[in-house]
Amino acid sequence: QAAVLAIGAQRFRVRVNKPRVVEIKCEGRPLVGLPLIPVVQESCFCDPEAVRWEWQREVDGTIVSRERRYIPTEADIGSPLKVVARPPPIGDEAEAKLAGVDEDSSAALFKFEFEVDRGPWDVACSRAR
Repeated sequence: QAAVLAIGAQRFRVRVNKPRVVEIKCEGRPLVGLPLIPVVQESCFCDPEAVRWEWQREVDGTIVSRERRYIPTEADIGSPLKVVARPPPIGDEAEAKLAGVDEDSSAALFKFEFEVDRGPWDVACSRAR
């Protein structure tokens, strides 16, 4: 939120209660075809259900989704994934900039330990019978 501080005749816009996503978690190992659904563990001054999501391949920085839920694809194999959660947008562009919702310090990051894999069922399911 933004507020106005008046000192004499001068007025200053100041940031109050900066929205932040403090921590997110995502359980499971990233496997092709299985959905990954992160959860906001802690946030300040924002609605966790309205958080903006961004999934990236860590190897090349490619953004693969802006939805909360992501299902890894064949193109993700061999690359670790990371997901970033940012507070929801507020007001107009000037107000959002003052509130700092797009700053890295407002966002939470989760990196998977493992690279995306095909999964153990891939070989068994693809054999001709």
